[in-house]
Amino acid sequence: MQPKALIRRKRRANLMSKLFLSFVSNLALLCLPIGGDFDGGSSMCVTAFQNWPSFAFRHRLNIPADSDSVGRHSRRIVRAVTRSSDLPPKSGPDSTTRRQLNTARPIKTAEKNKSPNNEKRPFRKNNDANSLNSDIFRLRKQKNGVELAEQRLQKAIDEMLENSETVKELLQSKNNTKKLQKYPDEVSFNSILSSHAKNARRDSIAAAKAGQLVDRMVELADEFPHLRPSIFTYNALLEAYTKNCNSNNPKRAQQSRLAVLRIFRKVQRDPQLEANSFTNNLLLTSNAITSPEWYAVERWALDYLDNPTYTAPIPDRNTYNQLLQCYASQGDADKAEDLLQKIINSTESKRITDDSLKVCPVWFNLVFKALASSSTGNIDGHIMAGDRADRLLRQMYDLYKSGYDDKILPGTSTYNHVLNVHTLSGNTERAECLVAELENAFLTNALDDIVLQPDRITFTTLIKTYATKQRNLGSSSSKVSYDIAVNATRVFETMESLSNAGWKNMSPTDVTYNTLISIWANVGTRESLRVAAKFFQQMCEDPENPPDSVTYTTLIHGWARGVRHLARLPEAGYRTEQLLQQLEQLPPSRQRKDFSATTVYNSVITAWSRSGESVAAEKVESLLSRLEGKYFNGLQSARPNKTTFLCMIGTYAKARIPDAAVRCDALLQRMMHYRDNLHFHDLEPDQAVYNAVLNALAKSYQSTAVEAAEEILTMMQTSPDKKLRPDIVTYATVIDCHTKCGEGSSDRAQELLRFVEGTYRNGDKTLEPNAVFYSAILQAWAKTATIEGATKAEELLRRNIALYEEGYAYAKPHAIMYNAVMDAIARSGDPTSGIRAEELLNEMESLYQGGDEELRPTRRSLNAVILAYRNAGDGGKKAEELLCRMEDLAESGRPELTPDVVSYNCAISAIVENGCRGGDDDNGAADRAQALLDRMESRNIQPDGRTYRPVIEAWLKRSGEKGDALAEMMLQQFLDKVDSKKKGPGQNQNLYEDAVWDVINAYRKSEE
Repeated sequence: MQPKALIRRKRRANLMSKLFLSFVSNLALLCLPIGGDFDGGSSMCVTAFQNWPSFAFRHRLNIPADSDSVGRHSRRIVRAVTRSSDLPPKSGPDSTTRRQLNTARPIKTAEKNKSPNNEKRPFRKNNDANSLNSDIFRLRKQKNGVELAEQRLQKAIDEMLENSETVKELLQSKNNTKKLQKYPDEVSFNSILSSHAKNARRDSIAAAKAGQLVDRMVELADEFPHLRPSIFTYNALLEAYTKNCNSNNPKRAQQSRLAVLRIFRKVQRDPQLEANSFTNNLLLTSNAITSPEWYAVERWALDYLDNPTYTAPIPDRNTYNQLLQCYASQGDADKAEDLLQKIINSTESKRITDDSLKVCPVWFNLVFKALASSSTGNIDGHIMAGDRADRLLRQMYDLYKSGYDDKILPGTSTYNHVLNVHTLSGNTERAECLVAELENAFLTNALDDIVLQPDRITFTTLIKTYATKQRNLGSSSSKVSYDIAVNATRVFETMESLSNAGWKNMSPTDVTYNTLISIWANVGTRESLRVAAKFFQQMCEDPENPPDSVTYTTLIHGWARGVRHLARLPEAGYRTEQLLQQLEQLPPSRQRKDFSATTVYNSVITAWSRSGESVAAEKVESLLSRLEGKYFNGLQSARPNKTTFLCMIGTYAKARIPDAAVRCDALLQRMMHYRDNLHFHDLEPDQAVYNAVLNALAKSYQSTAVEAAEEILTMMQTSPDKKLRPDIVTYATVIDCHTKCGEGSSDRAQELLRFVEGTYRNGDKTLEPNAVFYSAILQAWAKTATIEGATKAEELLRRNIALYEEGYAYAKPHAIMYNAVMDAIARSGDPTSGIRAEELLNEMESLYQGGDEELRPTRRSLNAVILAYRNAGDGGKKAEELLCRMEDLAESGRPELTPDVVSYNCAISAIVENGCRGGDDDNGAADRAQALLDRMESRNIQPDGRTYRPVIEAWLKRSGEKGDALAEMMLQQFLDKVDSKKKGPGQNQNLYEDAVWDVINAYRKSEE
């Protein structure tokens, strides 16, 4: 049934209710005897309504059949009759009618609503205008009333001290109580103490003021015994301190707990003070669970359930409520559930006859909260918590069916708590079933008193469950992650449609928006980041849910994570910096309390490192200066940490900054300045920092980087500090630096290979070789670009395979090792390199299909094989076949194999080079190369200079005017792309213009 139809039916029901009341009122007027006697008519009216036989009609009008509701509707009818009659204003129902109304109204007995061990001493409020207590009660109601009441009390104390002898005589006399009313008594102090207890949550010194007031009573009690503090006085003082025990300020909360324990111990030591149930409940509220006093009160409450016959004080409903709240806040689900089951057993077996101790949905909700807080950190523990929550939910229905209590049925809040437990494990299937139960219950009982119906918390929690499921996936499947985001969006759209249809409490909140934006940002594609930006824009246009700091940081972190399978994301840096500027302009009310400026700045720095822009180095250095400025201006959450400097060094590496050595040295000096002058010992450079510096040196491609890398290695090897000793990553990075920046890298690689393996065999487990280390050595052989280098690389791979089969786990082959060997084969220039590389690729695929996930072929694997086919006679056709194979695999569920610009560049180069050698059809090479260029543009893959170079070369070598014209057209098209790139994000992207001009200049020389 649609929401609008439900609303129309409820309106009709309300109209029928009004018509019925009007009918009964008119009926009562017709029953009045001549002369306007009201008594008989009203009595008949009330009696008729109470005995109305049609339960279905009453149910249709939404009028329950219990006595409280009948009495309420009866009184409404009498009021309607009174308004409709022409009787004098003072006329009213007679004694018979009044008795019937009183019968319809439920009787509230003292035994039901008061606990003999928990009742507070009533304040003796005197109506005498000259009494002190009357003045205090009156002043407390005014603005700044507590201060005024304290001033009035102090004035009375001074007057009492001046007339001490007279007051003592009056205290001894029992007939002069009226004269004592202008002097303070216990009630005078207790009334002000109760005000301090009420204000303690918003007034940080209210509890201290209350303590001073009690100390003043103790001081005065030596001379005036009637001012001796009673248990009610100490209860008010305890209440003032317990309200600060759960403060967000840990120091303040701890001090309040210590104060509660001190006061409670004082009460226990005083023989004239006897703690009551309220005193014990206040101790439970303090959450001082590590103290023996709290444990003793806990045992007192639990023992009563086993033996409910012992004497006062007796635990009451608030006692067990506080215990469950404490268990929930501590995440102790076992204790919470045990207590709940013990209460159920005690009340169900009638061992405890007090109906006020029967469990209610709120207590079940506290157990659900404890289950949600009892995070074990593993998915199995979360699944078990969800199963326990489902079992408790079924128990609530079983208790209702057994007649335990009509009020035990779960409501929307209960379902939301159960949903929250399933959110921990990301159990979307069970969460969807719970939401469906709520929707079905609402549609089934649309005209009844609605207890079950989904609300915004329900749908928001369901979206959170999708987010948890996505996090549990990690980076395993982008397709599944995308499907999760689509399902979460459908739930969001349902909320919007219901809200637009008039349903209350259904519109999305800022938490809903932020969770949905986070889900889309975590999918890891350009399209998903655009969808996240769309919801962000929608949030900006919603006046009720403007973006807050969580929204901005979620988007910033999304751009910082980048796009899967893409090494570079040029627009990431610009987008995140724009979001950062908007974030810093937010008002304080939209800032999260635990907002960390350092974390946000680190993400922006990471985004710049992913951009690959040449200006990234200057941008991140500017961000570091801004972050330091905020910290030195007093913002403690803006303190740079080690991650900040690691992200900056990573930016230098990914941007391939030529002067990385100078910049890294400056950062190291900066970190040591923080360590020596500001005592930030966590910023002392360690092994991870120097490994990052070595990586930046390697990516600088400068010949001087080799010497600097060797100096760092020597320093780390000779350092007495174990935190600086080199690990296997250090040696792998040094080899990589030799490969990229020096000559003779293979010799140094072999030397370090013998050193590392020898050291590991001698017992140094910190230098256990791994795939990254062996890959660096294989890349060193690949750089030689010789057949010998390719042979050495393949021999090392086969040696490692043999060692792994003999039981040496460290030698296990990995995909990056196969990629390095195929790269060495492709660079060797051997005409058979294409076949050899493809054999290795097929070997990888076979082992992967056999269950070895570490040998899953990547895009780089197929790119290396395409590159290798440039050396073969028919390499162009084989390269095209491999390119089509990559496209088919990507569309069949392996998106990591989607061809990129390198894939197309290698295929186009293979076609053109083989065509020039006569291996392929020379005249058709240019057309095929042009077709591949057009295809990559249709797939939104931007070509660069290395793409246009072979295409232009092929058209130039094509005889006739058509070749020259198309070559000139391709050149102009490339130059237009260069100009457009310089005007937007990615303007510093390397388009390899030199490659295009090299072929143009070579053609001109040949023409000359």
